[in-house]
Amino acid sequence: MLEIQDKNLRFTSQTERGLIVSIKGTLDLIQFLSQNVGYRYLMTKRINQDTLEHFFGIVRQACGSNQHPDPRQFVQIYRLMSCYSLIKPPRGSNVSGGDILKTLIDIKPTNEEDIQKKADLEIKLDNLLVNCEFEVLSDHLYFENENQSNIDKSALTYFVGYVARNAKKHSIAKNCTTCFNSIVSSNNQNIPNTDEERFINLRNEGHLFIPTENLMELIYNLETTIIHVLKNYKMNKHILDHVMDEISVHGISTKVGCANRQHQLTKYIVKFYLNTRMIFA
Repeated sequence: MLEIQDKNLRFTSQTERGLIVSIKGTLDLIQFLSQNVGYRYLMTKRINQDTLEHFFGIVRQACGSNQHPDPRQFVQIYRLMSCYSLIKPPRGSNVSGGDILKTLIDIKPTNEEDIQKKADLEIKLDNLLVNCEFEVLSDHLYFENENQSNIDKSALTYFVGYVARNAKKHSIAKNCTTCFNSIVSSNNQNIPNTDEERFINLRNEGHLFIPTENLMELIYNLETTIIHVLKNYKMNKHILDHVMDEISVHGISTKVGCANRQHQLTKYIVKFYLNTRMIFA
């Protein structure tokens, strides 16, 4: 235990304890790094919180008059600073910012495996939508009915409304009324009939959609398939392949969209839901 030997030093008890903890922590860190990592010495300048305070100072300064950024602004500024730190060279370096920027722009994708994997998933999904017989999946052994399922239907309906809203903004549904009506319920402006619709209305501030039964059936069966796969496989980089294989075996229950664009819209929604859902797997 470290102790302050000179009792005449005018330290408060809190300052004394803080100094003891800081010095002991530094000594322990040096011992660990020298014995286990092979460090010969440790420069202690950057193990205090000054660098962290400097970083948050830059974030506040970047916001201009708003010195209290919200989480979204913080993330945006953090990303900008990350790019800026790559483009702007350290002071006194022998390269210019233009050279670094040109090098970053000229970098080509090197992970051919990931590119090929995405292409294979696209082919699987296309073949599935072309060759699949669309039938309800409730006769499959792993399919659970609503009374037995662990899926919170209110929460899923809320999220499927988000899927519909995304499709309305970024897919062919934004230009095709029939496609739009196939994913968004006509009851959006009327009195809600179900608990799920009431839940959406309670959370709604003017931007939420109530999905149609067809879209709900499509996503519900996708979610059931995902849950089944996650129960049988550990999370890994091939998990989407396992999900697609399971879907290929059992099929998709329904399509959405008009007669001419069913394939395109259904493919967009399935891809968007699978990619988004894997974030929370």
